[in-house]
Amino acid sequence: MKLSAVSEDGLSALTRDQKTRIVFDAPRDAGGPAAAALLLGCSPPEMRWRALEAARLWREGLVPLVIPTGGVTHETEIGRMTEAEYMARILNEEGLPDGAVFLENEANTTRGNMIYGSVALELALHQRKRYSVYIVTSASHMRRSLLIAGIYLPRTVETLARAAVPPGASRDDWHESADVAAKVDTEIRLLRGMIENREIPDIEF
Repeated sequence: MKLSAVSEDGLSALTRDQKTRIVFDAPRDAGGPAAAALLLGCSPPEMRWRALEAARLWREGLVPLVIPTGGVTHETEIGRMTEAEYMARILNEEGLPDGAVFLENEANTTRGNMIYGSVALELALHQRKRYSVYIVTSASHMRRSLLIAGIYLPRTVETLARAAVPPGASRDDWHESADVAAKVDTEIRLLRGMIENREIPDIEF
């Protein structure tokens, strides 16, 4: 079945397995090295989990550079700052030196993450022709992020997936948390809306 064929009323009738396939059937973590990680912002505390996952990539030697992207301002436990600034602070706390972090401080949507992120990648990597980039975001946000990345990142960039998984947010247990379940429902509606507007390819599930 294609997501575009599901009516608005039909979305609420989707089974748990169908919702799981729609949201969580994104490519698995690739595991190989890449030129950088594009770390997507969101609201705290989930933003911290994403930053910690990007720090793991760096510690594992899979990326030499992390680009936190997000210009939306939030109140955090260390003060009011943009998503990129907050995630950069966490990356520094996790051992990344300033030279391994390149801030993108303008984006306010996932689309913006990719548009401004592509500029940041070009500046940070000095216009390399072909390279791989990890997209670091939450598991429930990964499918939409990769679809948008495929449109807005240069065609010479290969995207790899690295999902951050806060408690209750994995493929297997998302339905056990009311907050994550609501987020999954929101993701499905966002995906369907983008498909309807021909912004991303249709999804079969």
